Order: sequence, then structure tokens, then C-alpha cells
Amino acid sequence: MAELSFDNNTLSLKGDITFQTATACYESGLAHFQKGRALVVDFSGIEKVDSSALAVLLAWLKEAKIREVALSYRALPASLKQLAALCELTMVFNTLYT
Repeated sequence: MAELSFDNNTLSLKGDITFQTATACYESGLAHFQKGRALVVDFSGIEKVDSSALAVLLAWLKEAKIREVALSYRALPASLKQLAALCELTMVFNTLYT
């Protein structure tokens, strides 16, 4: 399961985001979406992802718009970038990479 920690407007993820853990990861991450604030989600500690991780990123992006959160992603795993490209979502995420 992905572990989440929060410090200095950065949500750091560690572990796996898979079908078994995606819902819990999504819900835990939402607790850090505060209106009008910036949030960086750091994936440098992520070891394994599947397509459900892409769904989490898209759902967080939707919530960020609703909650007026300036969201960006750091250190996305290569496999997640490949999934985004396969789904023709590269342009969506290119603007969010830091």
C-alpha cells in the first residue's frame, strides 16, 4: 500500500499504487487538498504502479479544480508516464510535472 506523508505543501508517496491500494491512496490524499493552496505530489518513493494509479492522478486533478488547488506532480515513475502516453494523456500531465 502507498504510504502518504505531508510536509511543506508536499504530499510524498511511498510504496505501491495498484488496484488493491488506489482507493485508499486517493481518499488519503484528498485530506491534503485545501482551497487556494498549492500542493505538490511527490512520487519519488513509489515502487510499483498499474493503470489505477493513472485514475488516481486524474481524480486528484478533477478535485484540485473543484477545490481550487494548484496541483503539480513530481518524479512520476516512467511506467506511469508510459501509461499516460498510451492513453493520450501526456499533454494533460506535462503541464503538471515539476
